[in-house]
Amino acid sequence: MNKDDINNIRWSIKPERESIPGLILLSKELGEALNRMRNDINSFGLRKYYERLESIEEDYRLMKDFIKRGFDDPKREEVYNSLLKRLYHLHCDVMITRRKQNTSGFNYYSPFNVATMPLDDIRQRLESFVQDTALLSLDPSATNSEKKKAIYAEHHELTTALFYHLMTDTHWNEETQKFYQELLLSPTIDSMDAQLLVGALLLALLLAFDARKFATLLYLYQYATDPQVKQRALVGWALTLPKVEITLYPNLAEQLHKTVSSQAVQRELLELQYQIVYCINAEKAMQEINRDILPTMMRGQNIVMGTQTDEQKLQDILNPDAEERAMEELEKSYTRMMDMQQKGVDVYFGGFSQMKRFPFFNRASNWFVPYYPEHPELKPLEGLDEARLEQNIFAHSSFCNSDKYSLELAMAMIANQIPAELKNAINANGIEIQGDMDVDKSNPAYIRRMYLQDLYRFFFLNNMKEEFVNPFRGGGIVMRGLFFGNQLLAQVGLSSQFVTFGKFLYKRGLWQLLQLFTSIYELDTTLTSNEWLYFRAVAAMQTGKYGEAKRHFAELMNRLPEDDKVAHGYVETCIRSHDFAQAEQVLERLQGKGNISPEQELFLAKGYARTGKTEKAIELLFKLNYEHPDNMEVKRHLALTQLQEGRAETAIDLLNSIVYNNNNESDARDILYLAAAHWLANNTQKAIELFVNFLKKTGEKPNETRSGIDEILHLLDSMTEKYNRSAIDIRILTDIVADEMEANNSPNINND
Repeated sequence: MNKDDINNIRWSIKPERESIPGLILLSKELGEALNRMRNDINSFGLRKYYERLESIEEDYRLMKDFIKRGFDDPKREEVYNSLLKRLYHLHCDVMITRRKQNTSGFNYYSPFNVATMPLDDIRQRLESFVQDTALLSLDPSATNSEKKKAIYAEHHELTTALFYHLMTDTHWNEETQKFYQELLLSPTIDSMDAQLLVGALLLALLLAFDARKFATLLYLYQYATDPQVKQRALVGWALTLPKVEITLYPNLAEQLHKTVSSQAVQRELLELQYQIVYCINAEKAMQEINRDILPTMMRGQNIVMGTQTDEQKLQDILNPDAEERAMEELEKSYTRMMDMQQKGVDVYFGGFSQMKRFPFFNRASNWFVPYYPEHPELKPLEGLDEARLEQNIFAHSSFCNSDKYSLELAMAMIANQIPAELKNAINANGIEIQGDMDVDKSNPAYIRRMYLQDLYRFFFLNNMKEEFVNPFRGGGIVMRGLFFGNQLLAQVGLSSQFVTFGKFLYKRGLWQLLQLFTSIYELDTTLTSNEWLYFRAVAAMQTGKYGEAKRHFAELMNRLPEDDKVAHGYVETCIRSHDFAQAEQVLERLQGKGNISPEQELFLAKGYARTGKTEKAIELLFKLNYEHPDNMEVKRHLALTQLQEGRAETAIDLLNSIVYNNNNESDARDILYLAAAHWLANNTQKAIELFVNFLKKTGEKPNETRSGIDEILHLLDSMTEKYNRSAIDIRILTDIVADEMEANNSPNINND
């Protein structure tokens, strides 16, 4: 992969061209970008950055002077790009500093000044914690317990400070990058510390892209042996993939290319994208759970617990099979919920979302720290065996880390209110929360799912959520969450997985995401398969982009002239856009093959009627009415077509069967059609009665009655000549109906 490949990517998401990032990354206008940068530093009062700015300005001045004097510098483009890179780093650092000034949540005041602490001291302190806790396990005395609290408290203070530092750190140099790569892979530090700091790098990259931080996540993913660290690193770099920024870092693109060249990595990335899609649709899943699953589970729980009402007990006597069916429904609901959970659906978000208001969650770091019972901000559970409780609750259920903290914090609040008998049962291992006990919690997919759930809660519920791009909502989906839409991945060899992902979205009817995903690669000449074009066509149709859908389906019909699936798709698009002219020939072909749906035949019949082919329309409508006698829409159009042909009495019979049917499938328009049919058939009294009925149903106001009737009747202009009716006849009927409304003392008049 060369620099031209990167520069030729047609990015769907670009910075504003007039912004400093736009000037640097898109137009590469160094001079103007320098001027804008100086203005920003002045306006923000960040004088500490003057020296770096002046250094870039001076180097650029020397470069210009060298060229001005007529010297040829073969490395001038390389030097120019290096100046752009330095200025980009300066811009990002200024923006981060600015955020720290304006947002209290980005600052953490600690006795550990990790920003100035030597890197070796950081390593030594993290390693000492592992050694100290190992020694603690050898001494279970009460004195040791106090020592343990002090050790954990000091360590918590350090790691929290380190998290905030990394989250808001400026651009790394090579030394810092190498240090953290080695540190986070070291077996001599605690895995939970490494996991926490990897989370900090994710947030840092969402605030400002730093090639060295990104490369660190790539490195950790490639070489970490700890699955927790490895999967957090994967999620981190997938959600922070560079876009236009990559033009400044061609070496990073090469590193990315090497990483994703593995089939195993591509499969893992595909699985991760699936999981993120489930997160994106978490709200829809919650609605389904609350509407369809939880009510059934609650009813079933009453049976299991023996808490049935008297009415339910009576029903058991009258209907002895009811309990068995209820248990079957309970089992189905439970299985359905577990299946949703295993696929990656966040089934606990709704229940735990209200439990994130504890002060504990005011710190960003606490959303990313793996659960451990020694966390200094957890309160003791009065009268409860914490180890037993944790074993019973957390060992048998798939709660993400922040939900574990939520549950323990909530229980701490009510611990003193729990009856002694219940406490004894809990402490005696008498109570367990049953869940997905058989799940392999070391499985990479499971680890990612739990981490994604923690992230989902952070981006939606934390008090700093507006400061970050949310990868699970709105524009953040385009920018981050739908990372398969990053064109860089196509350039580094991942396009082979795009059709598979498209199929995933298609099967689940996720049309907005499918349309977004396929449109991103609209100009990608490598994605030309029939299946890919079909996804594009269907997605465009389902999202109302009918013109685009027709173009794609037309192209597919040229490629696959005998494919009925394609033909059906084209016809469906025409139906939705009311374009009979384009669909007629295809519909007739499908009809001839006997591969046409009733809906399509009805559309064909309506098209015939509109284009004057009424006999063909009537023939087809009679056939449909015979085959589908309960289809009121078919009857309605058959009646209107008969009316159009001068067969008012036949139309009246059909409309009567709609208006007066026992299934109540008619609406006000059917009364209108019946009224018109009676009028055209010279049944004037009945017509007037029905017109008044129609106007009352539609709630016509008195001052609108005459104009409303007049407008309605003029819709029949195409038929009036056939029935020897004139414009004067319409006017007279309008007045008669209006008079009748007034004579009947219409409620519309009283309410005026």
